[in-house]
Amino acid sequence: MTCEMFLQNVGTYRRFGYNGKNGDLTTDTWSHIGIAISSNSSVVNTIEGNTSGRYNGRTYQGIVTRKSRPRSDIDGLCTGN
Repeated sequence: MTCEMFLQNVGTYRRFGYNGKNGDLTTDTWSHIGIAISSNSSVVNTIEGNTSGRYNGRTYQGIVTRKSRPRSDIDGLCTGN
């Protein structure tokens, strides 16, 4: 069972018509999970682990970093409500 299937079964997974809120878990189109820190109808800002980022001219791999994802890249959101 995938994460998405489990969350759909317990009734907390939202795909369409829900913009999300701080603390929601996000699943994206390549099966990565993040934590939403803000969102609107076009962008979801997340904190994600095992990702890459660029700081002070250097690129790092496998770090925890803030990402700004287009809403079209977000497959669904899991809310605690």
